[in-house]
Amino acid sequence: MRVKIFLDTISLVSITINSSLIVMGDKMDKSQILKIIELGESQEVEFKESFQSAQEFSKVMCGFANTYGGVLLVGVTSKKEVVGVAEDVDGLQQKIAAAAQAVSPPLIPSVEVHGFGSKKIVAIIVQKAADGIFHTFQGVILVKIGSTLKKMEGNQIVDFLRAKQLLCFDE
Repeated sequence: MRVKIFLDTISLVSITINSSLIVMGDKMDKSQILKIIELGESQEVEFKESFQSAQEFSKVMCGFANTYGGVLLVGVTSKKEVVGVAEDVDGLQQKIAAAAQAVSPPLIPSVEVHGFGSKKIVAIIVQKAADGIFHTFQGVILVKIGSTLKKMEGNQIVDFLRAKQLLCFDE
């Protein structure tokens, strides 16, 4: 399964899920979020029941940016159950902004709040880093491989920087 998220200059969001393009206005709607939940976690989708630590969110957002981009849904369990966020949404958005600022260079994710009955889900949409740019968290390059987060080391860093066209050697 491949989910790709793109934000263009006029704030349209498009998501490609299993080769089907979904184009949205300024916000995802409930049916689109339910479709993402139904498909489950992947390289481009991660669920968190709650905001447990800024460090954890910084790492996930950094990994998304260095790979294909992605959507982090807060208030959804790994078993695809919508539990909603228990804490104040404004406070949560401030924590998300701080976590994004801890990544270098800082990320600017799109943060959306969606109501599901009496429950609220927060969607954090992170774009793929532009060519020639990579992000680090505490000096570490992170990428998403499948549904796991991987720290780049040794020759992996060299290969990653070559692919980003940031490293080349004269022959």
